[in-house]
Amino acid sequence: MMYDAVIIGAGVTGSAIARELSMYEGKFCVLEREEDVCCGTSKANSGIVHAGHDAVHGTLKAKLNVRGNEQMDKLAEELDIPFVRNGSLVVCTDERDRAKLEQLYENGQKNKVPGLTILSGEEVRKLEPNITEAAVAALYAPTGGIICPFELNIAMAENACANGVDFRFQAEVAEIRRSAGGYEVVAGGCTYVTRAVINAAGVYADVFHNMVCSDKIHITPRRDEYMLMDKQAGAHVRRTIFTVPGTYGKGVLVTPTVHGNLIAGPTALDIEDKEATKTTLDGLAEVRNKSGLAVRD
Repeated sequence: MMYDAVIIGAGVTGSAIARELSMYEGKFCVLEREEDVCCGTSKANSGIVHAGHDAVHGTLKAKLNVRGNEQMDKLAEELDIPFVRNGSLVVCTDERDRAKLEQLYENGQKNKVPGLTILSGEEVRKLEPNITEAAVAALYAPTGGIICPFELNIAMAENACANGVDFRFQAEVAEIRRSAGGYEVVAGGCTYVTRAVINAAGVYADVFHNMVCSDKIHITPRRDEYMLMDKQAGAHVRRTIFTVPGTYGKGVLVTPTVHGNLIAGPTALDIEDKEATKTTLDGLAEVRNKSGLAVRD
């Protein structure tokens, strides 16, 4: 069988692409090395729908961040999954960092993020009583939201499958060969013939890119660790709380989940082993210490 497109990876990106393609006439297939969807990076994130003030203005990331945020209400309704537009706060605890907050605000304005406001420390604590007393200001983005990453991934894959997309599990891609009509993809002992290959393989995307492209790339994996707390702590904050961004992005956040828990994290550690996903005592201690910079215990 000749497929119009073969997608490598059944994470949130691959499943979203499969769902979109399933709305068009054609034959499409998703190849996944694991036994189910959402077994890789997509299962391990904070479930945040960012407002879009952090992405650098003029980049594709900035454009798609804001556009994707706008589309989440409709998508969640179509897929019948939980989505809460709870808003987010970037908390500043040092007057010397206020300029960074202003820069985020200006960048968000350029990205056309609606409703952005810089609040005083007193105003922040009125919204969120458990914000640290050290807070001097915060950037408030009312369009920020939270979603369940597992349900989003699974729902998109189920929708794509119901629309006729083939999913092949335990089908790890071993080789990609160019052919006269497109490509031959060897996976799980079978060969799939396709006009196009869509690489949605997460941290392994470099491996498959390098099979067919002379311009080689390398992805350095980054291990993140989270602390997921009981529902008894779920109401500690109502909004997603960030600290002022640093070298590794937005830093440790504290947020409720759509299921009523409280989650804090992540850490950020560049590693070489793509499979080194362990949780460590040191990592959890770092999450606890850094989350305490913005939110009181």
